[in-house]
Amino acid sequence: MKIQSAILTLTILSAFVLPFSLVAISRVNADMTGNCFLTKTKIYAVITNYLNMDVPMDQNVTATAGTTDMTVNQIEFVWQDPNGTVVFNDTVKVSGPLTTPEVPPSNIPPQAVNWANDNPGVKYLYAQDTQMPNATGTWCVKALFYAQCEHGQCQCHGSDVVQVKATSFTQVPENPAIVTLGAAAALLLAMGLYRKKNQK
Repeated sequence: MKIQSAILTLTILSAFVLPFSLVAISRVNADMTGNCFLTKTKIYAVITNYLNMDVPMDQNVTATAGTTDMTVNQIEFVWQDPNGTVVFNDTVKVSGPLTTPEVPPSNIPPQAVNWANDNPGVKYLYAQDTQMPNATGTWCVKALFYAQCEHGQCQCHGSDVVQVKATSFTQVPENPAIVTLGAAAALLLAMGLYRKKNQK
């Protein structure tokens, strides 16, 4: 009887601890993969408005790509789900140029605003793409920077890819606590039915 009680206790604790552990691990992974926006030595970059933050389900994510390369005329955004499948793919003409401390008008994370304030006088172009991810896990957003060609001999309507950058974010269930409580309730119900069946 004591062994059954111990097993039941461990099972219940696992049901509570495991989902929170997975969320914590995904948050650490997201923190490690965030990109800075631009620096004086890095002239191509891409970030999302959820830089170093988990993305709840049913929320739009905006990717912003920026470059100090004034020959870039369009940026292709390639969104890959946790399985590596391309779910969204948009090519956007660049806007600007802006000069720091100016930043794009919407969906810019505080890190980009801080960079713009700390590095005044940098001229750059940017493009943005907004999508609503539809699966939990770690997503990748690639930005392909296309520049104008001198003689129009390039692959993409007179442009060619001069740089590729990527960033990632992690989408989590809307409320991990609700998921955990639901799993624990289902486990307790199953254990109760099992014990009731064995008592007969």
